Amino acid sequence: MFALTSQLPPPPSSQRLTKSTMNAGNLDSLPLETLQRVAEFLDATHRPSLGSFGLANRACRQAAATFLWRAIHITFDYDPEALHRRVEALFKAISTLGVGCHIRHVHVQGILLEAGAENKGADAEWLKDQHNRREDLFRRTGIPEILGDTEPCTYSAQGKCTPMSVSDDEDAAWAPLAGLIKNIPHVTKLLYDCYNQFPPCLLQATHQHHPTCELHLLKFGLRSPETPDQHELALVTSPCLHSITLRCSEKWPSLEYHLNRRAVMQLAAGLAPNLKELRVIGVTSPTPNGGPARDLDLEPWRGIRGVDTKTMEKASLHCWSQTGTHPLDADFLQTWSRCIDFSCLRRLDLGAGHDARWGVTADALRCMALDRPFARLKTLRIRLARGPDEHHVDDVEFDGRAADFIESLEPLDEAFVSGLVRAGTLAAICRRHGPTLTSLGFHPLHRPGYDEDTAARVRANLARGIDYIPMTLEPAHVRQINTSCPLLEHLEVPVRRLHPREAEVFQSVGELPRLRTALLTLDCSSPEVHEYYRERDGPPADYDEWDRCMTNWGPVTNGDLRLAFEKSAVDEALALSIWSAVCPPGREDGLRSLKLHTTGGGVFGSGGTMGHIEEVVGNLGRSWLIEASPRDYKGHRAVVVKELGSEARKTRDADYRLEDEASLPPHSAVHILRRIWPRTTDVKGASDWRRDWKGLPLHIDSVIVRAK
Repeated sequence: MFALTSQLPPPPSSQRLTKSTMNAGNLDSLPLETLQRVAEFLDATHRPSLGSFGLANRACRQAAATFLWRAIHITFDYDPEALHRRVEALFKAISTLGVGCHIRHVHVQGILLEAGAENKGADAEWLKDQHNRREDLFRRTGIPEILGDTEPCTYSAQGKCTPMSVSDDEDAAWAPLAGLIKNIPHVTKLLYDCYNQFPPCLLQATHQHHPTCELHLLKFGLRSPETPDQHELALVTSPCLHSITLRCSEKWPSLEYHLNRRAVMQLAAGLAPNLKELRVIGVTSPTPNGGPARDLDLEPWRGIRGVDTKTMEKASLHCWSQTGTHPLDADFLQTWSRCIDFSCLRRLDLGAGHDARWGVTADALRCMALDRPFARLKTLRIRLARGPDEHHVDDVEFDGRAADFIESLEPLDEAFVSGLVRAGTLAAICRRHGPTLTSLGFHPLHRPGYDEDTAARVRANLARGIDYIPMTLEPAHVRQINTSCPLLEHLEVPVRRLHPREAEVFQSVGELPRLRTALLTLDCSSPEVHEYYRERDGPPADYDEWDRCMTNWGPVTNGDLRLAFEKSAVDEALALSIWSAVCPPGREDGLRSLKLHTTGGGVFGSGGTMGHIEEVVGNLGRSWLIEASPRDYKGHRAVVVKELGSEARKTRDADYRLEDEASLPPHSAVHILRRIWPRTTDVKGASDWRRDWKGLPLHIDSVIVRAK
């Protein structure tokens, strides 16, 4: 598959500009500078309209071209000949339209198989299979479309093979792209997101024709970290190298990962003179027991050969990100502080990742609060998690350490905090940073490994002040944010589905006066369904006899599954109801977009496995993007609704098709679903549970809100 895009979408017929909506003759009389301001506004507020604007006349096309052709994206899979043909086609289009002067950013993504002997036959097929497997695993979650790169998937679903060397034949296959780069006069940013090593011809073209261009390597890795070849050495010392992302894989040998990590640390210590951004995703541990890596556990690092390290100084990075799977403790931070000047950081991202189990530990929080190393920080994204040897730190103490760290920072513009967070952490954010915040994310999460703990262990931990139920966001918390954050334009918070005050939380979010975009995570999990809590409290009082029947899934009952399905069922009508609660009619200055991420359905405090529950929840738990239309009228705010991750959902449905309900056991997930949404048939007499369900209506002040 090969695709080339220039950010120039053909507008749908309903959006085409005609004389009835805009007088093209009048547009001809406007100065180019005015038309460019119009194009700039459309680019920032509603990009599809920018394409329509560019079709109005020649003057509008010229004004829009600056923004439509600012970035070009080149994606490809495997075939060097296809790469050659498509680059030629793109070059021809750029020359014909005369838009080369507008291009500033070039984004290259994919994997290229060399035509030489090394990757022929079985080796090539194996490489294709591994690439497709990794990409499909991540795409099927729908996460890339729902969350983008703010919560990257760690190594378990997306990794990379051992970095490959670049042969002469492979370098020749990249020559057409290098030629394109040479002929674009003003490239300021080159983003390389390929599994292949960055080719020599492309590096040479960048150095010779765009010496000030920023080079971003989104899948970085050295074939031989200690003894790099001439090209790899030129790459890591390039003055163009602006950012690198080291994506680790569990398939990497432990030593190889360790050496690449140390090589990256040496890069950060001044080897790459203009490196400003460093990200490590999938921070695996090279120790056999899976604990945090210690330098003393491995052979001493001898450095990259051929490089004099005596004159190196700490790197003045602007962005440092560590996303992964082992705890980020005080020793970890101390190791990195030897090669990074923390006082220069503008953005810090520690412990995130949508499937990461660990984060910043209590001892690391205490050290950072005392040392105050981040003097210039403006954006913080951090996940907090008690370390494996920190059971003595109860929730109150951990919350206090988190609050101390938050208050030790200079006022932030953006703060995103997740994990083991409580009300004290939120209060510290509002108190210290509220007056300056424009973006805020606050997301309490379950404690890792909770589902593996026995009732006795839960009881013992509760006695030590370690709770298992994450904090629930209440309307009072949102009002606290409203009072403390007058400049807030973007908010990310979780909302517990079917919580008694769920609708009130939605309404409270809508009261934020300057809010423009929001990401609400619809939390459908049931952490209270655990062996300990069931022994202590019993099932809910409103469960009937059928609800109380046990399943074969630990302490989970029929009623627990029924409730999980009711929480997860988020259709378009319910999404629009939530939009109406957050942004009621008549608010002309309200939200521009609302993203709803439905997650956690079928996740209980403890349990085992149950057939088909993932398939059912995966179909019910849909995520949505609702955007205000630019063609609004006072009191009649039109919206555009899109399901996020729909293609991933359809792919999952096709793979896990439940063709015959009659063949399923009597207490299967589908049979429990039928207790909520009975079977219906179409004109042909066919029935499918995927079409029969509907989201439950949203209740606000005893009034049922349905989408119109």
